[in-house]
Amino acid sequence: MSLTATNQLRNSSSVYLRQHAENPVHWQLWNEETLDEAKRLNKPILLSVGYSACHWCHVMARESFSNSAIADLMNNYFVNIKVDREERPDIDHIYMSALSAMGEQGGWPLTMFLTPEAKPFWGGTYFPPNDKFGRPGFAKVLTAIHKLWLNDQSRIQHNNTIIFDHIHDKLAIMDEPTNSTIDPEILFVSYAKLLLDKFDTVNGGLLGSPKFPSSTVTECFYYAFKLTGNREYLDAFIKSLSHMLQGGIYDHLGGGLCRYSTDEKWLVPHFEKMLYDNALMIRQAAWAYQETKNPLFRTRIEETIRWLITEMQLDDGTFAASLSAETNGIEGEFYIWDSEQLRFLLQDNYTEFAQFYGVSDEGNWDGSNILNRLHAVDSLTVPETVLNSLEILKDARSKRQPPERDDKCLFDWNALLVTALVDAGSLLDIPNYLQLAENLFDQLFKSFTENSLPHSKTKNGNQLGFSSDYAAMITAALALHKFFPDKQYDLNAQSLAKALDYWHLADDGDYRFTNLLQKDVIMHIYADQDDATPSPTSQIIEALHSLCSVRGNQTLLTHVQKIAQRALQRIETLPYGQAGLINACLKLILSSQLVIIYSDDDDPLLQITKNHSNPLRQDIFVKVSGFPINNYELPNGITISLDKAAALFCRDFTCQLPIHKIDELEIALKKERKKSLAEF
Repeated sequence: MSLTATNQLRNSSSVYLRQHAENPVHWQLWNEETLDEAKRLNKPILLSVGYSACHWCHVMARESFSNSAIADLMNNYFVNIKVDREERPDIDHIYMSALSAMGEQGGWPLTMFLTPEAKPFWGGTYFPPNDKFGRPGFAKVLTAIHKLWLNDQSRIQHNNTIIFDHIHDKLAIMDEPTNSTIDPEILFVSYAKLLLDKFDTVNGGLLGSPKFPSSTVTECFYYAFKLTGNREYLDAFIKSLSHMLQGGIYDHLGGGLCRYSTDEKWLVPHFEKMLYDNALMIRQAAWAYQETKNPLFRTRIEETIRWLITEMQLDDGTFAASLSAETNGIEGEFYIWDSEQLRFLLQDNYTEFAQFYGVSDEGNWDGSNILNRLHAVDSLTVPETVLNSLEILKDARSKRQPPERDDKCLFDWNALLVTALVDAGSLLDIPNYLQLAENLFDQLFKSFTENSLPHSKTKNGNQLGFSSDYAAMITAALALHKFFPDKQYDLNAQSLAKALDYWHLADDGDYRFTNLLQKDVIMHIYADQDDATPSPTSQIIEALHSLCSVRGNQTLLTHVQKIAQRALQRIETLPYGQAGLINACLKLILSSQLVIIYSDDDDPLLQITKNHSNPLRQDIFVKVSGFPINNYELPNGITISLDKAAALFCRDFTCQLPIHKIDELEIALKKERKKSLAEF
């Protein structure tokens, strides 16, 4: 009996795949064995990609994949492969790009039809079992694709050739690099202007709906402010964060941000909660708090970290990937309230609470209420009675069935959290966050064995690492190195960088997303475009740039500059998702460092530098046993002699004269390079 005659998902490492183990569909794992079997049988592949927190993925599973009649069509006509996009983001990226090349809107579940050689020829996203929502029924689609496969191979061949060539040209190869170079600073300012033109001045974020947190876009606004001093960009950054953190997309009872808002006001979330969104939000909220000292940002950071520790931390100290959008098959059931429930629970305090959190009898979503503060975004004081009401509701909600948690540990997402915790711990002066970051990184690094990182780690097995895992871990190690310079995190970063080169650096001098030894992909892509997280290429550039700055490695800097130039040339043809790469290349071209040499942990030079943190600058803290020091070699390779603590501004491995006085350093920090937009 062929392996494709039974469902193979029961022992999968993925929670999402195991959720489909009882389907009558003969689901297969994505691997070389399955792909070879499709070729042997000469049957087209039906590829379904989703993730465990995805509401519409579960809807399609209930409606179609659990339907025996539809399952019979799938089993008879196709080799059916189910993929968890979080375990195999490379597969998702390739075939989502193929869907986009067909002129279709992307999303999940992703439903693609492939030749036995795994080349795409048609696809879509969610299909209802029967014609509905202006979409064809899935049974009808399956029958039509089967007839096409039997009767019109030439059309299929034509389609898959065009689509494959298109995505291969976009994702996996590039023309010979031109002799001209792209100035990242000019490109960045132009791109920042473009984003500012699309900024929603009422609600924050970019105009329109749905609204995603889009960390690379808000990061671009913040970088633009730091670069130019133009407060329009700071206002865009602060307004975006304020509205999403006061909106219904934020869980006002438990803490944590949902993946996106279905409306333009940040009111109605798609209720899944992802680790990466919250890691990226924590870091940017720490920047916002540094700029404004607005307690909203500090409060949301503290609430979200508390939620992560309480609900998302796994037994080994790492963090789970996500919480589902639905409970009992109902989207948002865990989070929403009707007014009668609230009246019963809050009694005399109902009216005040309802006014404070936008509650009404008619509700703000399908007759129910999503708690929010959008009607008073700038009001920060929470009355004691309202705080008491929140505790009552937290207790009541804790008795509800919670959303299902996806317990896989994803290394790149966890590493993003390490970096966020370091920023939050340092900028908010909360040592416990730094300790949490250190413990998390140390636990992750235990899995770096035989020169290799996993991408996903579960009780049922590991998945091989991607370039983003190495890059995010390098950045996390160097974030820790700044505050724990005696614990060899810089050496950890060097080891990870060598492994990144070994597994992902191709002969053309560029990095590929998938391990180059893996043969179950139709192409090894660059992954230059942002997804919900910054693109793998942008993370590599940022990580290696930080490493060469800390270690004073001119050869590595030249290598990173070449990678950045080639990537900038490639993204000229991409339709979206360039912000992460442009942000990373801006940091690379600025290449500024501030080195603080001190012997006392309470040295005011150290504190002032932390109070004026700037993500466009690389801070290096060097603790010496005492002064004077003679011919002392700094981590960046520069040799100095000093008779007392000093701050040195450095660029391109050359440092200015040391600054010893607190007031002089503060003036210098406030005068950090700012350009007028008129110069461009």
